[in-house]
Amino acid sequence: MEFLIISGMSGAGKSQAADILEDMGYYCVDNMPLALLPRFAELCLASRGRYDHVALVTDVRERESVDGLLPALDGLWDMGLEYRILYIEADVPTIVRRYKSSRRPHPMQEPGGTIDDAVRREASQCIKCAKCVAACPMGLEPYYLSKMTQKKGWDALEEQMITSCIECGCCQASCPSYLPLLDWVRLGKQTVMGIIRARAAAPKK
Repeated sequence: MEFLIISGMSGAGKSQAADILEDMGYYCVDNMPLALLPRFAELCLASRGRYDHVALVTDVRERESVDGLLPALDGLWDMGLEYRILYIEADVPTIVRRYKSSRRPHPMQEPGGTIDDAVRREASQCIKCAKCVAACPMGLEPYYLSKMTQKKGWDALEEQMITSCIECGCCQASCPSYLPLLDWVRLGKQTVMGIIRARAAAPKK
């Protein structure tokens, strides 16, 4: 069974990609909540071959964080399902032009705001593409580590083996939103290493 997850910026062409895949024989579902992904996969497996090729579209209109994406993907692996992520992107002027020509509101456009502002706001946020996870040679989850660093979740960072980060910068280089992932991960790593050294140097009771 083949699972294809289509992600990317709003207006970049995800729906068009789904239409093409549907013509190729894929069963396509648009804007499925990530939490339902494992359950949906179970139903597909129970169909006994009826849904051998499935494509799911997800975007930033779903307000879940990337923390919800990773457990969902882990659920697919637990069922023995392999998946691929198709990330679709376009430059900001192109997306702005598409929304203006279609006269549709951007999903992140605020009341009184402009399409340009909405597109640029989306471009600066995590879009749950998981590129940073795929790029990490140590198998870490850079976005999760960066968020936990911002929240000062030092125990969680130690459990997630942030100290094994080799600071290669692959996560930051692969991020389509240009998030400073390495900067946050490096800060979290240094802090956790300091905590570990202090704990080792503390007098034993």
